[in-house]
Amino acid sequence: MAIRVGAHPANGFDRVALDFRGMPGYRVRYENTVTRDGSGQRVRLPGNAYLQLVFNPAQAHNEQGESTLTSPPVNPVRVGYDELVSYVLNGDYEGYVSLALGLAERNGFVVRQFQRGNGLHTVYVDIARG
Repeated sequence: MAIRVGAHPANGFDRVALDFRGMPGYRVRYENTVTRDGSGQRVRLPGNAYLQLVFNPAQAHNEQGESTLTSPPVNPVRVGYDELVSYVLNGDYEGYVSLALGLAERNGFVVRQFQRGNGLHTVYVDIARG
């Protein structure tokens, strides 16, 4: 699994893309708060609005429990784009991977998916800039 973020000011959106070895189901919606899966502990994520992404079945760890992400964002990562302020991996628990986005404001978004030539599946979220 991999997580990539990018700003696309000329096109009016910021993007978060996730790569998976198989296509998981997913749910994306705004939440009032961000919590960690399993513990329910609140995450202080920079931003004024929170978009929660949940993927299933998915995992961001191997059979030994080690993260498969190069730099797992278990603590909030500030990116400081116009709309995407920060993100955090707030869950990798029992077949669910959760990624929360801290946004400047509650704007429209679109979710798309595709299979890449190398067999990986990508799900990406474009968040409109206000």
